[in-house]
Amino acid sequence: AIESCVFSTTPTNGMFQLTTTFVLAVAAIFSHRSRAMRLRLLDQDVAERFGAACLDGSRPAYWIDPATNGASKSKWIIYLQGGAYCATPEMCRVRSTTRLGSSNVLPNDVHPGGILDSLSANNPTFSSFNRILISYCDGFFFLGNRSSPYVMADGKHLHFRGQANLDATLYSLMNLRTPYGLSDATEVLIGGGSAGGISTVFHADYIKKKWLKHVPKVFGVSISGFFLSIPRLTGSNVSIDSIASATQLHNATLKNNCTMMLGKSREANCFNVPESYSFLTIPFFCYKFCI
Repeated sequence: AIESCVFSTTPTNGMFQLTTTFVLAVAAIFSHRSRAMRLRLLDQDVAERFGAACLDGSRPAYWIDPATNGASKSKWIIYLQGGAYCATPEMCRVRSTTRLGSSNVLPNDVHPGGILDSLSANNPTFSSFNRILISYCDGFFFLGNRSSPYVMADGKHLHFRGQANLDATLYSLMNLRTPYGLSDATEVLIGGGSAGGISTVFHADYIKKKWLKHVPKVFGVSISGFFLSIPRLTGSNVSIDSIASATQLHNATLKNNCTMMLGKSREANCFNVPESYSFLTIPFFCYKFCI
């Protein structure tokens, strides 16, 4: 057993050698983890200008690690954090006390893996890019657009400002000097996993048109960003019913090609991820459960 290897100090039957090898392997893993991305809160004036707020009213945030070489200074990966969603006031209230609803409890540093990994051995294509992880603190795919807080019976205020959070963050990145800003970008990958993957499908074209018109190469990637929509035996659909409830609570609005093409009367269809996906115009890649 691993436990006996780790805690044994008796060099019998090769046990000491195995113990040493195991400990050194673990040490190597932790000494070569991805370089830290540092937390940044949005400036107060930017948050106020856009009306940006997490569920609890705190300022939205993102983690950043600048490009590591001059060749990558104009290349960016912008990753939308995942973490399910909240469809009822009670669910959102609980969420507002966590990292998925408040910037007050976010860690100062994160060491993500995957396409945000800074180690070239693990992530040869994107490891040297400017890396951005946008905190997901609004509770509904960066879509909320309720102009005033939702007030619960006990006076608790919930802020549903997902779209404003996304726009305020991208505005901040456009005006950032790290020493490079998004306004200097020549290549951008917009991505996300799980709920962040859904958010990427919903927002990728909008981000390109609104914020990245100047960028020659913009791509999208959704990782585990499609969820099965399966009716119950009774005929009702859990996924569709839940999304409909959340859409109303958050006063969610979509600003993508799907809503423009289908029109107001069929706009609700666009909250179905495969529907919005079918209208994407930027090069887009799916990984794990997309279709």
